[in-house]
Amino acid sequence: MLFISVCGLTTKNNKEQEELVRLIMDNSKQIIYCTGAAGTGKTIVSVATALQMIRDGKYGGKCGKKGKIFYIREPIETGRSLGYLPGEVDEKYSVYLDGLRDNLENLENIGEQINAREELKKIECIPPQYMRGRSIDQAILIIDEAQNLSMLTIRTILTRLGKYTKAILLGSTNQIDVKNMTKDNNDFMRSYEKLKEFDFVGYVHLVKSERSDICAIIDDALAE
Repeated sequence: MLFISVCGLTTKNNKEQEELVRLIMDNSKQIIYCTGAAGTGKTIVSVATALQMIRDGKYGGKCGKKGKIFYIREPIETGRSLGYLPGEVDEKYSVYLDGLRDNLENLENIGEQINAREELKKIECIPPQYMRGRSIDQAILIIDEAQNLSMLTIRTILTRLGKYTKAILLGSTNQIDVKNMTKDNNDFMRSYEKLKEFDFVGYVHLVKSERSDICAIIDDALAE
């Protein structure tokens, strides 16, 4: 059986993950929506594919020039707020990047093709509130936990896309942490419904849990 390998991560026996890799690598798809339960590999597959494309010098239709990866996540906690966090913006935001660090470390352990610490230094990690006014060229944007984003924030991010740039929006509607948004009523999927008619937009839903056999079962059973 054929499968795709990106930075040592393979999509063997997971056709939905393979489709996600293909969509990200497809230069005609500038915006990709990816949904799936916790543990289905949304972030690690996206990060691995983006790293591979930057390493190969191929992304967004541009070859041979150095590209960049942006990691964007709304700084929202699950349940109670952490309250005031000391330090500058980078220090405050660092607590929300543990998932990215974990995925980079997992990639390093899986294929030993990357150095997690060095790759993290190359990725620009910013909250969506700092996107206004920017124009981003020759880059891959990974928007994690997108189920928590408002329509205004999604519009702000997606209208930053310049030449040879693509955005990957990742989210699980079972894990919304924002009041007044639900699995069936959220701006993440509403934005996709508004954009899905365009040829430059792709969509894939990941099904198979790579974290554990019970993870997806629990995610569905306890979803509100």
